[in-house]
Amino acid sequence: MPQPTWVYAGGLLALLAAVAQVSLRGAGIKYKPAPLNYDNCASIPELKACEKISILPSGLMYLACAGTIESRITWMPTLDALNATAVRSRAIGDYVATYDIDTGKITKLDTVGLVEPRGLNVHGMDVVPDQGDPNKLWIYIVNHRPPVDLLVDAHSGGANSVIEIFTTTLGTGHMNWVRTVEDPKVVVTPNDVVGGTNGEEFWFTNDNGHKIGILRALAAKLSLKDTFVGYCHIRSGCKVASVMLQASNGIVRAADGSILVGNYRFGKLTVHKQRDDNTLQLVDEIDTGLPLDNLALSADRSIIAAAFPNPHLIHPVSRNASLTAPSAVLRISRADDGQYAVEKMRGNLDLLPLQQLYIKTNFSFMPNLPEESARMSETASTVLPQGAGYGVVVGIGLFFSAFMLCLTWIQARYTGFSPSNSEEFSSASRSVKPGLIASGIVSAWTWAATLLQSSAVAYKYGISGPWWYGAGATIQVLLFAMLAAKLKLNSPNAHTFLEIIGARWGTGAHLIFLFFGLATNIIVSSMLILGGSATVTDLTGMNTIAACFLIPIGVAIYVVAGGMRATLLCDYTHTAVLFAIILTFIFTAYATSPKIGSPSRMHELLEQAAAQRPVPGNAHGSYLTMRSKNGLIFGVINIIGNFATVFNDQAYWQRAIASKPQSCVKAYLLGGLAWFSIPFTFATTLGLAAVALYGDPGMRSLSPADVSAGLPAPSAAAALLGTSGAAAMLILLFLAVTSATSAELIAVSSLLTYDVYKRYINPRATEAQIMRVSHLMVAFFAICMGLFGLIFYYIGVSMGWLYTFMGTLLGSAVVPIALCITWQKASKIGCMVGAISGLFAGIIAWLVTTSCLNDKEINVVTSGGDYEMLAGNLAAIGVGGIVSTIWSYISPDNDFSFDVTRAINAPHHAHGAPTAGSGTQTPNEDEKKHSDSASVVPAEDDANHEKGVTQDEDLDPVALNAAFRFAAWSSIGLLIVMIILIPFPLFFSQVVFGTKGLATWVAVGIIWTFLAAFAVVLYPLWESREALLLVCKGVVKDIFHPGTGKYVEREGAREGAA
Repeated sequence: MPQPTWVYAGGLLALLAAVAQVSLRGAGIKYKPAPLNYDNCASIPELKACEKISILPSGLMYLACAGTIESRITWMPTLDALNATAVRSRAIGDYVATYDIDTGKITKLDTVGLVEPRGLNVHGMDVVPDQGDPNKLWIYIVNHRPPVDLLVDAHSGGANSVIEIFTTTLGTGHMNWVRTVEDPKVVVTPNDVVGGTNGEEFWFTNDNGHKIGILRALAAKLSLKDTFVGYCHIRSGCKVASVMLQASNGIVRAADGSILVGNYRFGKLTVHKQRDDNTLQLVDEIDTGLPLDNLALSADRSIIAAAFPNPHLIHPVSRNASLTAPSAVLRISRADDGQYAVEKMRGNLDLLPLQQLYIKTNFSFMPNLPEESARMSETASTVLPQGAGYGVVVGIGLFFSAFMLCLTWIQARYTGFSPSNSEEFSSASRSVKPGLIASGIVSAWTWAATLLQSSAVAYKYGISGPWWYGAGATIQVLLFAMLAAKLKLNSPNAHTFLEIIGARWGTGAHLIFLFFGLATNIIVSSMLILGGSATVTDLTGMNTIAACFLIPIGVAIYVVAGGMRATLLCDYTHTAVLFAIILTFIFTAYATSPKIGSPSRMHELLEQAAAQRPVPGNAHGSYLTMRSKNGLIFGVINIIGNFATVFNDQAYWQRAIASKPQSCVKAYLLGGLAWFSIPFTFATTLGLAAVALYGDPGMRSLSPADVSAGLPAPSAAAALLGTSGAAAMLILLFLAVTSATSAELIAVSSLLTYDVYKRYINPRATEAQIMRVSHLMVAFFAICMGLFGLIFYYIGVSMGWLYTFMGTLLGSAVVPIALCITWQKASKIGCMVGAISGLFAGIIAWLVTTSCLNDKEINVVTSGGDYEMLAGNLAAIGVGGIVSTIWSYISPDNDFSFDVTRAINAPHHAHGAPTAGSGTQTPNEDEKKHSDSASVVPAEDDANHEKGVTQDEDLDPVALNAAFRFAAWSSIGLLIVMIILIPFPLFFSQVVFGTKGLATWVAVGIIWTFLAAFAVVLYPLWESREALLLVCKGVVKDIFHPGTGKYVEREGAREGAA
């Protein structure tokens, strides 16, 4: 009999040389520090897509394998892969094989006696020696047969799953079919099986309560207990044998006779004791910490379990053989005192080639898990301790909450602005100067994707990626300067852009664009949470669910405390720290790091990388060229998608509303140009560093799933600076996420307060009611952000996928919204039809392109391709823009005057009449009597309302029209330079940068970053010097003469406000 070491080696094969002990606390779990070392691992390239392995005491292994990887991808009912046509027409069928650990001999067993035309479609399996003859073996196999009727679509009825029983003799090359056991009421979605020693009975798991449909989907999303263990006997039939369980998967009989069942969602092992009637009694539960797949009993009688640290990746990987997912193997053993010890094992996979197919004990129903994916879950968690993740998310969140409370108190005491006023809370009394607005724009536009996705496209496409990311998302902010000028001219006192749409076009249009506005906020917020939680989890091992909720809730605390102005001040602090850390990374990579240290060394490493791993579609496969086909495609997608997330996002309108009328254009031009430096220079640094450091001992390998999750940047940061780099990246990302999150929270709060509550629920809402609802909506959406992030996480949608998809869903509203604000003749019907038709056109183009390019296979993976997303984005913004513009030219709205929108929330002496639904309705006599009797004063009639609105004397139509023209010329000019004049000559010339070319490119980025830092960090301090001096004087007065420093309102005092 082989030694246990060899049994583990044969069982794990492509994994497990060193061991990381998992310390688990809880009932029935014992911490066991003894290490495990099983270094004898090997890959078996001849065996592909093997789902289940049974190890006999002799060391002979029986494997249930698919004929090809493709057949596993197209037909796996447990993962909703139900292409019955493909499984019927496959060239190579599924089979059972043996592998001799001592000799390496592989034998595919011939199937004798099975006349079923649909053959074997294997999943779970168990091999059990006969109770009277140890050389006689019973083989129990889960067989997922396609429907009998060729005309029946498996997507509408699911698989016709059964349990097949075979017998064989140890060491022979065939197995004889004995019988098929089926019961559609009990054998519903069988996954794995434990057989009896007599060939007559078995227990099995159902991994879902329903084969297909909405009930199955709901149970998965709500994590319901809808699965169970079934028991079948050839004479008495089948029955439910256990209590209802959650996400049942692998099943195994332990050495003591108990039956253990794995949970593929939450990492639980339930322990069951067999009763006399063969049902099972639940007696214990083991928390393993990782979602589980198949289970097996090893030669030393411990349990070996396959585990998936990121279960949301299972669906995408199961549909695309080129993708990978992190993986782990656990050993569960029982000590003499009855407690369970759970140990995580990992292997030195550097010895194995990439994209090799491996066999692991009951490991993968994935077709391939190469070295990089298996190592993924291990390396990242060792960079920083888990406590660092909670420390940053909770600690910094609480710090900024305290900081915000302090700012709020200072603001209320030493300035003329109190956040208890609704105008001040939502729009900072429309008095913020351009430097602080520009800093807020940079902060709001710096998402997780700004740092992560920009570096990911640099990693994939080379130097073109950072340029297309930065330029493709800068021009929208520059062009928005025109809308900011028109906003101040045409509706200076609106709280939201939807108030303008509602006042101009009425309720129908308001509801349509409310959908687009909220959808934008949801998608942006989800990307923030997905990117933030992915990186925090990757660097520290922090629980993803906790990260999804703690990030927005921490931000919500300080947003509720301070409102818009204090949020802008917090954003300024974030931006200052953000630039400091980015500059640290830049100078480390290009000046001081012994691994790179100069542009010339970076150039050398990138040329080596191109020689080893050329970039498809790039000139000469180089990372040093703007001639990148896929980079250009990404650029187009990026431009369209970001138009939607700027023009449709209340966060950007909020900053235009908060700005001074005279300087709003300056703020947006300054903010847009300053922001460009962040993704461009940051990604040119860490994105390219991730490529250059490939193979470096400190640089982990990156799978396609890692790149989609945005992990090149944190991986490169850790490789360059070790723990310090990882910590800096963690703080940098957290600040980026929280600053953008604060913008989204206050934006959604304004939409829900003014465009839902005040417009449809309580048009006569008082100042106190509006403030209360605003605070509640911040808290409400903070929880929603966590929920949406979690939903996308569990359904396998990454930040990168959402980033490229957003234009398809949101792009059709861009042009109609712009026309509403800027063009007096814009047609209401044309813009409504344009927005709706563009939405449908975008989705149809996206799905049709996905279907045509992927053999009618539509899923998260296939739909996320460059051409698929490009089609959807172009169709959405193109149809929406063309329909609304042409309709407006053919049937213009000649009767409209912007006096209607200028009347929104205007001071009572202002000219222009409000319209229904604008928030300024004139109440009828009954309402007046009711209001007077209850002493209720609507917000617009409150004395404090006058303090926060723009007065007539503050508006200069001539100056605002001049500002609009300046914004148009400058933003369009910059667009031509950044999108056409710089990239396209480099694209068509197919230039590959030499050492001096790269050095110049990097130098431009560094200079731009310094200028941006001066513009949004130092300039706001200079322009607010009077306000800062006022605060300092008040503080000094309070120190030396307590109580005398409080601000007293006086004429002209606000001119020095920040």
